[in-house]
Amino acid sequence: MSDRGGTRKWRQVLAGTGLSALIVAGAVGAASAQETAAAGTVAFVSLFGGTATIIDDGAESALGNSGARIGPGDHVVTGTRGRVAVRLDGGIRFALGPNTDLRFDAPREEADGWWGAVTVETGIIQAAFAPEPPWTQVLVSSPAGVATSEGGNFVLETDGTMTSALSLGARVVVSGQGDGADTAAVLGPGVGVDVMPGWAPYAPVRWAESRVEDFMTRGAFP
Repeated sequence: MSDRGGTRKWRQVLAGTGLSALIVAGAVGAASAQETAAAGTVAFVSLFGGTATIIDDGAESALGNSGARIGPGDHVVTGTRGRVAVRLDGGIRFALGPNTDLRFDAPREEADGWWGAVTVETGIIQAAFAPEPPWTQVLVSSPAGVATSEGGNFVLETDGTMTSALSLGARVVVSGQGDGADTAAVLGPGVGVDVMPGWAPYAPVRWAESRVEDFMTRGAFP
């Protein structure tokens, strides 16, 4: 199933951010986004377990407490047994599974509201959005594709090459990059898709129960 027109607008905005990406539709109130951007804070650590670090402009520091602030450009990196939950204003949360590197970029104000951006360098995350969140969009990038969601949860994993996405109840739109950028797969609950760099997404399918359970376990909130 393809959705060409629905992806063009956010692709234009994405091009302006300099991200090559995987997008997740989501949420922030303009006021809160403006306040956090002005304060140099993009997100906050709400919970963590195991080993995790924050990398700020190349300087690495061990994550030692909940409530730690994440600034624009910071990476949150988990170890083999690490798990971290991070929140943006407006009810958006990200769960980082083990061996995950997630970068947070500064929100930007567009004509239709505030847009946020995160980049999954490698590893597995779960994105969770409250109903009718105040952000216009939250962008999540990966090396291979672009995903959008109007709400709900989904899990995304990348090994730095292939990207896989699974809907946990949200309507998720996943497109490729390069030659496959204008073709999108639409996922419903329990449906997943794989994307390789430079290609359109493979046909979305209902995943086997074992693969769904694996994604839900490794991408669970701590």
